[in-house]
Amino acid sequence: MESLRILLVSQKGGVGKSTISANLAAWYGSIPKRKTVLLDFDPHASASEWLNNLKPENVSVYCHTFKDFVAQRWFISARMEVRKRAAINQILIADLTWTKPMNKDFITEFDIIIVPCGVSQVEVEATKNFISNNLIGANRSEISPKLLLCPSRLTERELKTNPFYSEKFSFPLLLLPPLPADSEVKNMFKKNFVFDSNAVHAGYYDRCFKAIFKVGEDFLKSKQKVEYGNKKSVISSLTHKENSAVKKKMGPSQYLTNVEKLISDKKVNKKSDKKESYDVSREKRTWLQRLLW
Repeated sequence: MESLRILLVSQKGGVGKSTISANLAAWYGSIPKRKTVLLDFDPHASASEWLNNLKPENVSVYCHTFKDFVAQRWFISARMEVRKRAAINQILIADLTWTKPMNKDFITEFDIIIVPCGVSQVEVEATKNFISNNLIGANRSEISPKLLLCPSRLTERELKTNPFYSEKFSFPLLLLPPLPADSEVKNMFKKNFVFDSNAVHAGYYDRCFKAIFKVGEDFLKSKQKVEYGNKKSVISSLTHKENSAVKKKMGPSQYLTNVEKLISDKKVNKKSDKKESYDVSREKRTWLQRLLW
């Protein structure tokens, strides 16, 4: 099973990380119908509590707290947990609060890294330093994880501007559609999911999750192209006779795993029975996927 591994990470609380984690897991399970697991590394486990209380379809939950940072034991146990859960699910979402003893090589276990942050100058600078010091420079595979910045808990005034437009970053990243500050969201804890509610800002969460979905599907396609290229290189190095034998034994379908069609090619019925296309390119793209260097 080809799985997508998503890490939601921040260095402090109060940025909406667990809210995004819980709602994103529920969205993947109920909208594109993916078999999803939330791996909760956060000691507060609020995302797990939210999901366990509502039990969304196609979503399972596992808590894994870190108690031993000696000799990198946390790294080994966490990595094993990620690989074990990803092997039996289509989507893995990990909720993690980063602390100093953690090893930056842990991020190489993931395909997408999402960092929620505010947009004040202080918060932007702190986020840039956090990413530079902890999430950049790990030993990576041929395809590096995609880094996504999620502006979260924004005021109405902040939603009308893009404070990242003039910012300088020493690393590439993608900006996700912003998520507003909303007192209704706090009141939904363990009662409902934001994207599936009548909240004023529910559409913001839906738009943000569609963007994550699109990035994830594109990443899996790129990953499979690389794997296919590697197999092709190995096979081409064989003699013609050996090459034919391998092809006959494996069959053409085993050279490249099929990717499911993007959900944008489908029509999904919501509770209102309104049919909506999940083609992110048709959304208003104020913040969506702006590439910064």
